[in-house]
Amino acid sequence: MTGADAERRFESTKKQIAIQKLLSALRTAEDGSSCKFPIELLTLDQNIRSSIDKDGAEFLQLKESIRNSGLLQLPVVAVTDSSIRCIGGHRRIEALKDLGEQQVKCTIRKISEPDALILAQLIENTARENLHIVDMARAIDKIKRHQEGKLVALAQQHGKGKTKFSASKIAKLIGKERKYVEQLLKVAKWEDKAQVFALTLKLTYRQIIELNANCNTETEVYNALLALGNNDPKPVPKRQGANAGMRIKNRAKLDKFLEDHKVDRNTRKVLLQFLSEMKIKGWQPEP
Repeated sequence: MTGADAERRFESTKKQIAIQKLLSALRTAEDGSSCKFPIELLTLDQNIRSSIDKDGAEFLQLKESIRNSGLLQLPVVAVTDSSIRCIGGHRRIEALKDLGEQQVKCTIRKISEPDALILAQLIENTARENLHIVDMARAIDKIKRHQEGKLVALAQQHGKGKTKFSASKIAKLIGKERKYVEQLLKVAKWEDKAQVFALTLKLTYRQIIELNANCNTETEVYNALLALGNNDPKPVPKRQGANAGMRIKNRAKLDKFLEDHKVDRNTRKVLLQFLSEMKIKGWQPEP
């Protein structure tokens, strides 16, 4: 063993002793309470983000905000039997490290099971407003696969049972709308190169809906993303017949609405034909 190896082993042992002392002191801490931790004792290896661009404008703005106003939102750490693991707020901690800070105040989550720790981190990260929509899609997909893995294990154990974890259940778990979860699960199925390129764009949820609705192949998704990156005014291909007129159910709703308001049959017919020719497909009466 070289001198460098011995020094690394000594530092690692010293760090583990410090972590165990801190964990012992935290045994009486309440779940949801806060405490200051030495940054060097925190485990930061499970960031849900694809990357942290320390030279990017957002990270530099975050550092400036922390320098001027301090932490406005505390990072979240999971205290287990053997570690203090960051499950939310990696960028804030990295910014503090860059600013030369040695300690950080964090909110404590006391989690004993590794399985629960993984799920807690995924759910914690989906609550962050500034998470890129592709990273959010990947997190939601991981939640789905994580929960379905548990269901499969239970089904195998009992010889029967459901093995699918629905979008509705995910939505309830993370506090989002079912349709939002469904759209992002589709994003998670995009090919890798499309996801990687999408991370360079500031995609809106509306654009995600259009991409999912109008792109039939992986190639179309990727080409549409390239067009968005080039500021093409019409980046998303339109499905043939997508604007062929109002849907039948909406047409029937409008007809009934006009009839209830005493509009005669001939006028209704002319109006419905006009709206159809104008390719207004989604109109429906206000409730």
